[in-house]
Amino acid sequence: MKEASTDIEKFRYFVYSILKELPVGKITTYGDLAKIVAGVQYSRLVGRFMRENRHPDIIPCYKVVKSDGTLGGYGLGLEKKIELLTKKDGIQVRNGKIVNFKGVRISLEELQKILQKIKDKKNDLSY
Repeated sequence: MKEASTDIEKFRYFVYSILKELPVGKITTYGDLAKIVAGVQYSRLVGRFMRENRHPDIIPCYKVVKSDGTLGGYGLGLEKKIELLTKKDGIQVRNGKIVNFKGVRISLEELQKILQKIKDKKNDLSY
């Protein structure tokens, strides 16, 4: 992926769109989102997108965690991230880590299906 701003905005669009489609009770990682959209080497850019998310009520960035199941950051504070994971998704957190991480982490295959639906829908809207 080039560093041109249009490419970065396209990447951001797909990352945010995938997050909006994640099922209740499922989370993903910075690396998995990067890998599905542009390449795992862009994990930090995904983290930047999460920090820059101005609409956490629409784009659920609280559902993105580190690849080892630890929470990572959250603009509204880690207590709020834990509250959202617990109350909205029924995901347990203990000692700053997701309980049953493998069970609640959405698979790369499912992420790919979500991305493909988003791309198909985008193409349907094109003239």
